[in-house]
Amino acid sequence: MYKFKLYLFTLLITCLYSKSFSQCVIKGTVINKETKKPVPNASLSLKKEKVGISANQSGMFEFESKCVSGDTLLVSAINYQKVEIATSTLKRENVIELTLFEKELNAVIIQQVKKKETVVLNAIEDCSTNYYVGSESMHQIGQSYNNPFPISKINGIEICKLRGSCTFRIRIYNMDTITMKPSNEITDTIIEVNHKKRKPFIDLKKYNIYIKERTFVVSIEWLLKEENVFYEKIKINGKKIMQKEYEPYLCVRNKNADNSIDNDKKVWHYTNVNNWVNINNNSTIFLISVSLEKMEK
Repeated sequence: MYKFKLYLFTLLITCLYSKSFSQCVIKGTVINKETKKPVPNASLSLKKEKVGISANQSGMFEFESKCVSGDTLLVSAINYQKVEIATSTLKRENVIELTLFEKELNAVIIQQVKKKETVVLNAIEDCSTNYYVGSESMHQIGQSYNNPFPISKINGIEICKLRGSCTFRIRIYNMDTITMKPSNEITDTIIEVNHKKRKPFIDLKKYNIYIKERTFVVSIEWLLKEENVFYEKIKINGKKIMQKEYEPYLCVRNKNADNSIDNDKKVWHYTNVNNWVNINNNSTIFLISVSLEKMEK
């Protein structure tokens, strides 16, 4: 009888232990609802558990959760409508469809320019050794600029970065006048750049990007590709670990220490939970200059 009771007690403890540490695997593919093509780098997160991951370039994802009852899976991607899915409805293999936002493209009629008038915003004299890098939780940085003309065309941007060749994307946004954060993307074209120079100038004339608002945002997007991965040795709690980071290493300066920098600039980073977050109370400024040309109506 004693052995039988001991067996039941052991079985009960084992069941409770297993239940406490049970894991659920959530996996599948994120696709465009209309074209059925993969949506790369989509963000997925659990509402209650507050964990997240990014899909790969093929839209595929897989991660473990703690099987929290009544949780919701949030799925989002830039230029797509956010989707919320109850985890109780998920299957072993999931195909998640995202729908593109319907954009209203304002036509701009450009007449012949009598005289070209150009300006460089946040002109870069030399590069800094301080930098920001991409990570699994930080996919973009965005920096605001004041448009000095009624209508401007972006001729190009120049950035300062460390290290060698890497691939990244350039995105241009309008500013939301209520939240004062980046909002709608101005161009539908994906501008993907691979450059090895430390201070490259990226010519954007062919994209015909016109700015009509007072304030706009230039963003650099880190691409979570193996070719951009770099491991840096850091120390946490006295222990040295290898931290996974993504290039480019974007140079920054403390704007309060540099009188030549426009102190009106605001800087955000875009997180893996589909949100723009202010960086360090705007004490940091990225070395990204923008070349504008005045356009006549």
